[in-house]
Amino acid sequence: MKNSDSICCFRSREESRDRRVCWEITTACNLKCSFCHRANFENEFYDYQNIEQTIGLLKEHAITNVIISGGEPLLHPHFFDIVKRLREEKFEIDVCSNGVLFDDNKLITLRNFLSEISISLDGYEPGRHDQMRGLKGSFEKTIINIKKLIEHGFDVHITTVVDSQFAGEIVKTVDFLNALGIKTVSFLGLIPIDSGENNIFHDDCQRKLIDQISEVRTKYPEMVINTKQLLCEQSKCNCGAGNIIFGLGTDGIELVPCLLIRKREGKDERKIGPGLCPGSKYLTARRKKC
Repeated sequence: MKNSDSICCFRSREESRDRRVCWEITTACNLKCSFCHRANFENEFYDYQNIEQTIGLLKEHAITNVIISGGEPLLHPHFFDIVKRLREEKFEIDVCSNGVLFDDNKLITLRNFLSEISISLDGYEPGRHDQMRGLKGSFEKTIINIKKLIEHGFDVHITTVVDSQFAGEIVKTVDFLNALGIKTVSFLGLIPIDSGENNIFHDDCQRKLIDQISEVRTKYPEMVINTKQLLCEQSKCNCGAGNIIFGLGTDGIELVPCLLIRKREGKDERKIGPGLCPGSKYLTARRKKC
């Protein structure tokens, strides 16, 4: 898998008209995911001294839901302060984490502020997950902490990256997650940034996915299985970026249409217009062939 592929956290959510922001409070991470678009970023951390300015920005744009992400957000030294301050202002909060860094003390503290959390888990096999995430043993640590999250009363939402090699593993993955006690899972297809040779928007992959999605939804009607991004006919080029969904980087002071629609020149970030999302451009062309 190349760094020319990536995933979009915006498309992992079910349809909602609430205005929300995906806030990247740090680019630092404890893993080295093979598909991450932040792989070459320097480690940056949001300056917590700007929290009141950031809250004012969110209110000005009528944001109601904040998705706290990274990097790995738990690496931010003021992670819990940020969550607490947002909750004091009545924002709905979701945290996107790789699940490796949790411990009982962190979970007890976090449970005071939110009841659900999104954890990345790439399938049911340790080898595949560890390879995708770039750390041997990360699967085991993540599973242990998913069980702890459930024990502490969290509603755990799993996100799983799907590439062409994983297209036939949906059923086994949902079987595994159901046995863990998971009620919500989002399957995220790789969005081609350049060649995108590992993406799942090819005819043979689509046929596999359609059959398996139908099977697991029949088998587990009580589960929320979000597959919107996987299927050509369901993937929307207009994901809502810049309309009801925004990105917020580590500066915390300027909203962008999407965190993927950026390029780095030295230490400067130069925003690109929302019409130039490479994933959406690819999906537009691909859907015409479906």
